[in-house]
Amino acid sequence: MLALGHIGAFVVVAAVVIVTPGPDTALTIRNALRGGRRGGILTSAGVASGQATWALTARSASYRNSPATAAIRSPRCSPSVSSSR
Repeated sequence: MLALGHIGAFVVVAAVVIVTPGPDTALTIRNALRGGRRGGILTSAGVASGQATWALTARSASYRNSPATAAIRSPRCSPSVSSSR
């Protein structure tokens, strides 16, 4: 069983990790300060497109490797193309 002290320590560490900005935020702030509004907007657009690409790639890879899609693509599960008339 977890002691109350362990739970408190976890909450403190989790709060620090959640509040700490990541590299994307730091890059966007830096480019906004150096390049103005245009630099900040272009950087945030680049970050968003990169994250979207990453998410779509991961999603397609998970679909490609899932047992459900393997069953759908399996020749045993697909109807026969030739007719026997």
